[in-house]
Amino acid sequence: MKDAVLPAKILTIVWILIFFLRCAINQQDHEVSQMKVDIESPEQVGALIRASRKAMQIRQDDAAGIIGVSENFLGKVERGGESVQWGKLFQVMQELGMTVTIEVPEAFADDTRKVLIETVNKKLAKQSKAAASKSTASGSKAE
Repeated sequence: MKDAVLPAKILTIVWILIFFLRCAINQQDHEVSQMKVDIESPEQVGALIRASRKAMQIRQDDAAGIIGVSENFLGKVERGGESVQWGKLFQVMQELGMTVTIEVPEAFADDTRKVLIETVNKKLAKQSKAAASKSTASGSKAE
């Protein structure tokens, strides 16, 4: 199965490159334009994913196979299903060349940044502590 993943990812990259080349050729100044959309609902995410896939001229079943998700899952995403798995949703978006950007209001940006840094530092400290206790336990068993 893993052997099939690499060619599928290469095929996805080729599809994306073809799509962007078409965009570039259709632009007078030969620059690929970027599209930004404000998202307010799962339905909007789904519609955008579906439109992107269709613009790349990839059938839903082919896209699902290339991405590594079921056709049922991809259909659920494209319909704006509210109970999709985050990991698979991001997998679909990444394979279609899409990114997600979250805009934090300027009034809260500095405080949000501080909280994120504190959270990361706590997680790193916890991981370091767990690794240290694991190596101590391994060392005592070896004696």
